[in-house]
Amino acid sequence: MKLPKLGWVTFRWSRPPGGEIRSATVSRKGGHWFVSFLVNDGRQVPERHAMPGTAVGVDRGVKTAVVTCRW
Repeated sequence: MKLPKLGWVTFRWSRPPGGEIRSATVSRKGGHWFVSFLVNDGRQVPERHAMPGTAVGVDRGVKTAVVTCRW
């Protein structure tokens, strides 16, 4: 991929992006560099919560696809 001010750099995909890449964020942790992509997967956001007055948290992890918690 081509990064501003750095030029072309190589990287390894950990998983396919699953949609159109909108932006990328480069970070460094413990001497390692990481790239996070914001992806448009084409899904529509509902206009109204299915259960008004309640909250749902969604955690997208690398090993676990989706975990929901009801508060």
